[in-house]
Amino acid sequence: MLVIAVTGGIASGKSTALKILKRKGYNVIDSDKIVSGIYAQHNAVKKIAKVFGSSNKKEIAKKAFSSRHKMKLLESIIHPIVEKKIERMLAVLKKRNAGIVFIEVPVFFESKPKTKFNAVVVVYCPEELQKERLKKMGFSHNEIIKRIKCQKPIEEKKQKADFVVNNCSSIGSLEKEIDRMIEWLRGMNE
Repeated sequence: MLVIAVTGGIASGKSTALKILKRKGYNVIDSDKIVSGIYAQHNAVKKIAKVFGSSNKKEIAKKAFSSRHKMKLLESIIHPIVEKKIERMLAVLKKRNAGIVFIEVPVFFESKPKTKFNAVVVVYCPEELQKERLKKMGFSHNEIIKRIKCQKPIEEKKQKADFVVNNCSSIGSLEKEIDRMIEWLRGMNE
């Protein structure tokens, strides 16, 4: 079984790429969904609320993105829970002989997860396009800058990747990039 980390900058198109992979029949683990589940029911919410003074996900995000220190604090609570859940999901997929499994790891290069990956794929778009997409999502200029600065520069992630999926254009071109990546992965699996 190949385990592939899918990462990139904020608003680079990771979620869209995962939706395409899922539609193509691949096993996908969405870390954002796991985190949402944590906020919905996990005991960690109590710890997060104690540290950030709120259990509201948007309020916590606003505070966490205000500094790297606060972001690291939030990650120190959430990441271990997410990693345990991912490991359990991978164990089930391994028993099923899943082939290729894609795991969204938004801050792969910032957090150095414990899960063993066969390759790291970066979904890439330039920072200006990230800013444009975030603006369309309703973020203010200050929020956009804070969120982008909390992550390593997208160009640095691109250089560290095993494979780069270019998401600078249309959904159709993203699909072609994903097909190109799948071909590359099949070559790894032979």
